[in-house]
Amino acid sequence: MLSVLIPVYNYNALPLSKEIVNQFKKEGVDFEVLCYDDGSTLYEEENNEIDSLSNVVFKKSSTNIGRTATRQKLASDAIYDWLLFVDADMIPKSDQFIKNYLLCMEEPAEREVVFGGYAYKNLNQPKGLLRYRYGKNREEISASKRVENPYKNVLSGNMLIKKSLFLEANTLLQNRYGLDPLFSAQLQSLAVVPSHIDNEVYHNGLENNKIFLEKSKEGAKTIYWLYQKSLITKDQSQLVKTLQWLQRFKLLGFFKAMSKLIIKPIEKLLFTGSAPLFLFDFYRLYWFIKNPLK
Repeated sequence: MLSVLIPVYNYNALPLSKEIVNQFKKEGVDFEVLCYDDGSTLYEEENNEIDSLSNVVFKKSSTNIGRTATRQKLASDAIYDWLLFVDADMIPKSDQFIKNYLLCMEEPAEREVVFGGYAYKNLNQPKGLLRYRYGKNREEISASKRVENPYKNVLSGNMLIKKSLFLEANTLLQNRYGLDPLFSAQLQSLAVVPSHIDNEVYHNGLENNKIFLEKSKEGAKTIYWLYQKSLITKDQSQLVKTLQWLQRFKLLGFFKAMSKLIIKPIEKLLFTGSAPLFLFDFYRLYWFIKNPLK
């Protein structure tokens, strides 16, 4: 009935796998869980236990091919027509997580992809953790808000989708960070409107400020690369929308000159984790426009 697909990289996916299996047992339906490790060097002992769970397969790659290509392998190997992608550093917020998605599968056929959303725990977060503040304020969004702009709130770490649609939409398999906007654009080009429900997963794998800023920089460059190739539009990214606004009002040159003067102090503030989030938006915009990927 449902294939749960978990791409794994340097994270302990055993707790998530156990929780998914336990929830399926309560529902009494056919299922499989596929966990494919993308050449990890950490948590090998814990993840090797995954294979002992019922209806679960764990495979490890000897090389790192990236999350998008790993997802493609997972989808190709899945035996059911419906796929549920959950990233390894997630854990369901509700014990009705699987049940809620099973109910979606029973609804009209025009619902082909459903995003459940992210949530962030308030407890035991390190002080000044930028990734937590960003997630809490920018990614923890109710379904009623996400549906207002369905293509700009695509978070594929918690996604129910028809297998045929995923294989048609997942076209770029390069090992790049920040490809969710492209997946969203592919859905739009196929005239598939994403559905959004409140069926969140807690995002637990929160990077320190240094790693998060580096990833954000690479993600911004990826978005510019996609935009240059006309693969995404402002419907998928606020960065694209802001760039077009700067160009429209002939402010792009001013932004480039001004940002060179203040980007270093802003980066230092962001490292502390205490800077307001609009400075993080500025940081991403700076790297979005500067030094695009080839």
